[in-house]
Parts: sequence; structure tokens; C-alpha cells
Amino acid sequence: MKFKIFNILLTLLLILLAHYSQSQDITGGTVTYQATTRYDFQTLFAPWADDHREWVDSIPTESRGNVTLTFTEQNALYDSRADEQILPRQLRDAQAKAVDMLEPAAELQKVFLDLDKNGIIRQLDFMGRLFLVSDEIETKSWKLTNKMTKILDYICMGAELEQDGKSIFAYFTSEIPLPIGPDEYFGLPGLILAVEEDGATVFLATSIELSPPGPNAVAKPKEGKELTQKEFDIIVTEKIKEYRETIYDNKYK
Repeated sequence: MKFKIFNILLTLLLILLAHYSQSQDITGGTVTYQATTRYDFQTLFAPWADDHREWVDSIPTESRGNVTLTFTEQNALYDSRADEQILPRQLRDAQAKAVDMLEPAAELQKVFLDLDKNGIIRQLDFMGRLFLVSDEIETKSWKLTNKMTKILDYICMGAELEQDGKSIFAYFTSEIPLPIGPDEYFGLPGLILAVEEDGATVFLATSIELSPPGPNAVAKPKEGKELTQKEFDIIVTEKIKEYRETIYDNKYK
């Protein structure tokens, strides 16, 4: 076990040394990822699927679109809305129906990382309202592995993590030695270029442009009510409680 860990650390050290001089010239850039979203409407609509089998079977099980991560040496901005998709009608109808069946949940719009101050701002859409939720950047319990691959001509190492009940696997490159990545995936000693959730790829870098972004390209998001994470959690808890009480009243009264 110790020998395995030593090999992993030695490999990482060699990669860092091999690309040290190149990384000194990186002052910023933009990564475009293909993001894959998967759906399980068959399970959600199972109680009445037999009466609507043709419609349920026609619902797509996934959708793909582009998202971006723009960065400097100090800051990074992830934007999940970089490519507004026109989803198939069946998928839009299913999403609309699912809203009435599922508890309210926040949808991530943007993530701003302040690497110098160890701060994070999430722009979230919750029940039709935008919020800017500030917190400290948390330390994630990544575990390095001995897996390696090449993505867009960048040598990448693998790391794994358990998060929100999912098994996460990420490939990162020390050639761009910034602890950033798409969505909520960051904290490794290099830019994350691919992410798998429970064995299925959810983010895969399709292009990297290494040039300083424009002056406002990595600015903090401005739209939304500013809250701390604790304040936002209280709002979510209260709204979910109201939702459950409404469902109970409609069912038993």
C-alpha cells in the first residue's frame, strides 16, 4: 500500500517538474466542456406509466450542452448557461410535470472562485428567484489514483471522491496548476478536464484557450439576493417544509 502511494506521488512529482516551465506562462484562459445531464423520468412516472407508456418511453434519458470555465491566476467563473439548449418538447414537458412532483431544489447557474481569499459565490435559482450565496471554499477529500490519460493533448491524472452519495472520478492536468474545474468540482493540484459520476461522464473538456480573458470575463455574478450559505439553507428548509405541508393538506383535507 505504501509502495502504491509512493508511486502515485512520484508520478505526480515528475509531471509537475516536466511541465513547470510551461505552466509559468499561463495567466488565464477559457475551457469549454460538453456537459451531459441524465434523467430518470421512467422511475419518477412509474406509478402511472402503464396508462401513458408511449409518452413515457418517448422522453429522452439525457441531454448535452456546452458549459464554460473562464479563469485567471486569482479567480475562476463557471457558467452553466453558456449554451442555452433548445430541449426536445418531450423533455420539456417531462421537466414541467416533474416540477409538480418533486420538492423544490436549487439550480446552479454560476460558480465564482476567489482563490486568493479562499471564497466561493454560487448563483442559484431557487423557486424562480436568483440568490448569490457566499461561503468559504471547502477542502474536498480527493484521493489520487494511479490512472492516467490524455485529454486535448494534456497529460491527466485521476482522482476519486465520494460526494452527495455519488462516486466521483476526475481527471486533472498539472500542466495548468490551478485547483479549479467545472460545476462543484475543484480542489485538485491542477485544472479538472473530465468528471464521471457513478461511472458516467458528466463533463468532458472539448477545447482550451490559454489567453488572458477580457476584463469582465471573470467578474463576480451580480444578479441575485446576497446571502451566506447558512441564510440560504434556512430559506430552503422553510420552503420545503411549506411544500410538504401543502402536499399533506391537499391529500388529507
